[in-house]
Amino acid sequence: MKTRIAHFTTLHPPFDSRIFMKECVSLSQAGYEVFLVVPHTESLDKHGVHVVALPTTTSRLKKLFITAWQGFFAILKLNVSVVHIHDPELIRFAPLFWLLGKKVVFDSHEHVSKQIESKPLGPLIARKTAGLIYKWIEKFHMLFCARVISVTPEIARALSKNKSAVVRNYPILSLPQIQLSNQQGAITQFIYCGGLTEIRGIYECIEAIAEVEKASLTLVGAWDFEAYRQKCMSSKGWEKVNEVGHVPASEVYQYYANSHVGLAILYPEKNYLESLPIKAFEYLACGLPVIMSNFPYWEKTFVEGCSFVTPSNHNEMVTAMKRMQSESLRVEMGQKGNIWVKGNCSWENEARTLVQLYKEITK
Repeated sequence: MKTRIAHFTTLHPPFDSRIFMKECVSLSQAGYEVFLVVPHTESLDKHGVHVVALPTTTSRLKKLFITAWQGFFAILKLNVSVVHIHDPELIRFAPLFWLLGKKVVFDSHEHVSKQIESKPLGPLIARKTAGLIYKWIEKFHMLFCARVISVTPEIARALSKNKSAVVRNYPILSLPQIQLSNQQGAITQFIYCGGLTEIRGIYECIEAIAEVEKASLTLVGAWDFEAYRQKCMSSKGWEKVNEVGHVPASEVYQYYANSHVGLAILYPEKNYLESLPIKAFEYLACGLPVIMSNFPYWEKTFVEGCSFVTPSNHNEMVTAMKRMQSESLRVEMGQKGNIWVKGNCSWENEARTLVQLYKEITK
């Protein structure tokens, strides 16, 4: 009889790249019976995963106080052995699942306490206090978890010294959608994919593209705040922007294949300084050179295919973009980065770590 496990989220989309495409599908392929309890329009089976639909809502408060409890009771009906929690808001259920004899895995996609400090909500002292309170709450709930997973060694160590494991959010290199950019065309096409927020440097990228002749910028992702979108639209570089909006993870690769250079010029916020941006790996997997923030951790990690700039230095960004207008340079950097990613940064390797973790806690 297969071991039954449930992945639980109320904040992520049902077919999220890390949760569904990587973790759920990999565990199903490894022989587990996998349920994904998530807000969706209908329950269904896909790629060997049972998607258990919760009611959908756009209200964060309803997700926190109603949908979360609906998910809790839905999981109890599934008679699973392991519950894999993906949202910090859901960690409060860890003691309850533990009392009911279930193994709990907490998957922290971000350094949440540092992320709280970076939110553009309220004065810094209030955000620091909120981050510290969350850290204490998180530490308490870790006592009821069999394992704590995160995407970098630094975050994993901060969460737990003896229960942590690192499962990096690398791209699935075997996806048929991954195609190499041919790097040809009279217009140099830059691309940014991800959340369109102030601390991800979108406005600065638009301002820089204004000074680069024969260049365009494609934005793939959703805006957090309309006011920030309006600010970006007021930039003189907006006329060179192709605003795509949010697209499913499986479709984003077609935009990479039609681009020349990837951008990841994030602000030096605490939550980013020791992060591993999945989009940068995806750019490199498609043969795109990348212009990134010059964080020491990133400069040490991304050893091929990348050029580094100071996020607050407009002239550096413009110079780096103009430099990337050399097709021969793009091809050289893109090829080196692609080879490096294929040899060192595949989800296929991380999946083995995840499966081994599950073998340990279910034996």
